[in-house]
Amino acid sequence: MPKTQIVVLSDIHIADDEKTNWYQSQVHNPYLEGICDWVIANAATIKEMVLLGDVVDFWTHPADSEPPTFAQIVAAQPEIFGPQGFFAKVMDALDGAVTYMPGNHDMGVTAAEVATIVSAGGHAMRFADSVYYPMGPDQRVALAHGNAYTMFNAEDPSTPWGPLPVGHFITRMIASYWAANLPPGKTVADLAGQGNPNGMDVGAIISGALKSGSFGITQLLLDSVAAQTNTPSNQTFVLPGGRVVALDADVHPAYDNLFSNWVAASGGGPIGYLVAAKSALADARAYYMGWFAQRQAFESGAQVIVFGHTHMPISGLDTTLIQYANSGFECASLPDMPPQAINFVVIDTSTFTTQVMVAADGGASIQTYNAPTTPIVEFGADFSSYVIIQNSGPDDMTLTAAPTPSRGYWVVPPAQTIPAGGSAMLWVQDFPGPFGTDATATYQSASRGQQTFRFECPTGIFSNACSGGSSFRTKSADGGWGAPGHIATGGHPFYVDFTA
Repeated sequence: MPKTQIVVLSDIHIADDEKTNWYQSQVHNPYLEGICDWVIANAATIKEMVLLGDVVDFWTHPADSEPPTFAQIVAAQPEIFGPQGFFAKVMDALDGAVTYMPGNHDMGVTAAEVATIVSAGGHAMRFADSVYYPMGPDQRVALAHGNAYTMFNAEDPSTPWGPLPVGHFITRMIASYWAANLPPGKTVADLAGQGNPNGMDVGAIISGALKSGSFGITQLLLDSVAAQTNTPSNQTFVLPGGRVVALDADVHPAYDNLFSNWVAASGGGPIGYLVAAKSALADARAYYMGWFAQRQAFESGAQVIVFGHTHMPISGLDTTLIQYANSGFECASLPDMPPQAINFVVIDTSTFTTQVMVAADGGASIQTYNAPTTPIVEFGADFSSYVIIQNSGPDDMTLTAAPTPSRGYWVVPPAQTIPAGGSAMLWVQDFPGPFGTDATATYQSASRGQQTFRFECPTGIFSNACSGGSSFRTKSADGGWGAPGHIATGGHPFYVDFTA
């Protein structure tokens, strides 16, 4: 039986069972064990299990105590990490094919540390960083935790204690609040309204700052969380490694220019602002995570991309050319189950499809889960043009012109080269307002000369249009592909598949 499945679980948040830790072993171990047992039972068809970030947690600890190290967490949780632990048994069942990827709460975990997790059968846990392509050079499946696309939880090397982002301090303030206010004998797993990846819902703060046009969004966020958690302005934080920093004296100035830095890094001007705003909203309410997933997939050529980070299971995008899924999380609190659940994702590499799963009945039953889809554009309509150019000719195609779109802007610009037999994906998106998109890309090849591809998705009464290549097919919105040469003149967004 061929091994075609990849199991992805993320955001477990294992720590040392301090009462402020989201993962409490007495509550959550049965669910994690149930998932691992299911993987072992289905090992004949599973080629790999990927732990997609925030596996351990250095953040959900009060500000005045140094967080435990990776080694200390591993030692504190032998049922999970020991030679006969949950993960070790999966490693032996999959011949060592268990891979650890860091997220934001376990930022800084190294390959050497992960390799200390060894099974009874002698398999050491594998390590991957950034974006992981589990099929190797074949990049049709891409995995990433997702925090790299979010303003407040992406690595920030600009600070004196980089790469810790401002989200670290937000989570530590919230942990300190609960350390002081939890009833005796209770943990955060006994509280309702948990599960937000920031520790609390900061969506209203971030959305309000963006609507006002304020670039001081980080300061508003820190001040608001401090007020809600009764954190004094001189609060100190003991960072991993023992360094001590103060809220007003050190933390505030370190992140003072965070939003403007994201605008500049995203190209500056109106485009940079739009991308930076999306990254802030991705942290606020998981808005636009699908946008970033699709951009990453278009850039890498992935057909399937899976994120974690948001704690919100997602089965796909409303309309798209790629398959996006989010694996949810593994540490919902007791009062929140339901509606929250313990989820993971299974990828089928033979069909390039995904299925969200749920650990039900206290982990005793693994079932399929009807997770929602998510839009590319959260506010307003999407008048993007999504374009595939397939080079079916005998030689490479080289880009000679890709002018600034007459309407809209490049999210994924044309590739410099499309190899013979290969393809490229392009994406031009509309600016807010009644404008739509209109763009061209021109390629040159030795055998076919110059070819210009045009694609247009206007607003109002105007029709979608395209031209170029030896043939094309189109579709719009969530409709199917039309016959060759037929243009889906109505509906949005607009999709074009050119053959050159």
